Amino acid sequence: MNDYVKLLLCLICGFIFCFLLCEIHLKYLKSTPKDQEEVETLHPHHKFKSCGGLDFLIATLLSFIIFNLNNFNNKTFITLIFTSLYFALIGFIDDLIKILLKDNKGLSPLFRIILEIIGVIIICNLTSINLLEFIKIKNNYIYIGSLALIYAILCVVGSCNAINLTDGLDGLATITYLLAVAPFIYLAILQRNFIISSFLICLVGALLAYLCFNFNPSKLIMGDIGSLMLGAVLATSAILLNAEILLLIAGGVYIIEALSVILQVSYFKITKGKRIFKMSPLHYHFIKKGYKDSNVVLLFTIFSIIFSIFATIIGVIL
Repeated sequence: MNDYVKLLLCLICGFIFCFLLCEIHLKYLKSTPKDQEEVETLHPHHKFKSCGGLDFLIATLLSFIIFNLNNFNNKTFITLIFTSLYFALIGFIDDLIKILLKDNKGLSPLFRIILEIIGVIIICNLTSINLLEFIKIKNNYIYIGSLALIYAILCVVGSCNAINLTDGLDGLATITYLLAVAPFIYLAILQRNFIISSFLICLVGALLAYLCFNFNPSKLIMGDIGSLMLGAVLATSAILLNAEILLLIAGGVYIIEALSVILQVSYFKITKGKRIFKMSPLHYHFIKKGYKDSNVVLLFTIFSIIFSIFATIIGVIL
């Protein structure tokens, strides 16, 4: 069977599996977060459930395994499966604390980052550190030696937490992610890397189905199980494709969101109480200024499209 036909089937399978899982989730699973109480004060009839990331995780892995039955011993296959499950598990624990204990804080930030760093170290061992010792620029490779591990940690941990911060409005993280992952799918297809391209396309199919339940007003939110997994997969795919630099471009919206938090916290501490933004991350600043949720999502989507196109062009050149 032609690889392009397989990729199309990956997309369809990911969509169907996730759509069915989301329906089952809404009907049978109890996963109402504490955030529900806060949302209901503004939108009394807006009821939703958390842990939607579990649905697109399972749908992605099922579809991916079906179309890669001959690749079980492949390092890239193992790495992508491990990355998804490990970071989803961290997020799942975080979400469980919020749901069962009705505690919005979840895992402590320090403990979560330690777990994420451990995950990156395992990923480096799975892929062989040699894949991470070079930064590729226009067919030239810059050797970074022992800095490779730190570089990988910054890529994966930064991506995880930046996407986690962006997941604050209905559809925002999902739509921006679909656009951010597009250049890496294109690059994987150009490199004839079926394992990475099939995984990412299975994920895209699953996210498109999930988006049907995540549009404003959302019935499902992904929770940390989804955002951490998405961030780790994006960064790991970039590393495996020797395209880590594209993360800075394709993930431009996530970097802006993360920087808005860093700037806000730093300025608040330095000035002892003053703020740059009305609220951070940045999307909340626009909400506080009176913008509608859907308009903020549209604004971020436009910028994501620009970043995605630019990253695709740069990816082809490099």
